[in-house]
Amino acid sequence: MGMNGWRYYNHAIIPAVEIAPHKPVDITALNKREFWKTEKGYPFFAQYTTDWDCGRETGWWYIILDHPFDIERLKAKHRYQIKQGIKNFDVREIALNDYKDTLVRILNEVRIKKYGLSAVYGIASEQIEGSVYLGAFDRESGKIVGYVVLIEHSEYINLSSLKVLPEYEKRSINAAIIYAVIKRYNDYLGTIYISNGSRAINHPTTFDDYLIRLFEFRKVYCRLHIRYRWWVKIVIYILYPFRKLIARYKDKHHFLQMLNGVLMMEEISKG
Repeated sequence: MGMNGWRYYNHAIIPAVEIAPHKPVDITALNKREFWKTEKGYPFFAQYTTDWDCGRETGWWYIILDHPFDIERLKAKHRYQIKQGIKNFDVREIALNDYKDTLVRILNEVRIKKYGLSAVYGIASEQIEGSVYLGAFDRESGKIVGYVVLIEHSEYINLSSLKVLPEYEKRSINAAIIYAVIKRYNDYLGTIYISNGSRAINHPTTFDDYLIRLFEFRKVYCRLHIRYRWWVKIVIYILYPFRKLIARYKDKHHFLQMLNGVLMMEEISKG
């Protein structure tokens, strides 16, 4: 485990994926000069959480499923939606090497059509130990039209990435995939949990609400902490009073979007 349980991600240092979200991290490392030197990039700040599942709204949360799921507990319309997905798609574990090119094509179609992003050449999590790939096959054509990447850890399952071709969403492909994920681990839920990660800042989605509504996931509130490089701290201190103005223009430039995200997290951490 590199950097004593920390990793570099997008100009920040965050807890390593091996550290379960509910576990404390070694914050003494933040006081060491070598902590802020990484081979992968230049970090502006470190981010971590405490007070897992504190029971009060803090502005920062993880989305998890930590109890066995029973489809019969759901409302009839939600049961129908899941069963339609199962009827339309066969979701099963696949070997990455057998489908790598297809998965990259799906990923890029989603990036370009749905988010207006550029294409990539590979799948980011393919090298992570414990990665499991489930493919969603259209029962009519037999083609793979969506996938999910799961990263299995001893205490939790990270729902790392879910991508489906947009034209299949109306046929409940997401419901089929999530149901297959839950079914895979259902006997262990309560001892372990499935996590869809923390609150999204720069790219908010409705998917968290979807998981809560259809699959009994819940928000686990915790406290967010940010520790800055000395000069970044000064910049944030100066810009913080103008955060609403920056939020208004965040879509004009990628830098403003990133800055707005940091200022939002600063506001949450102060709460």
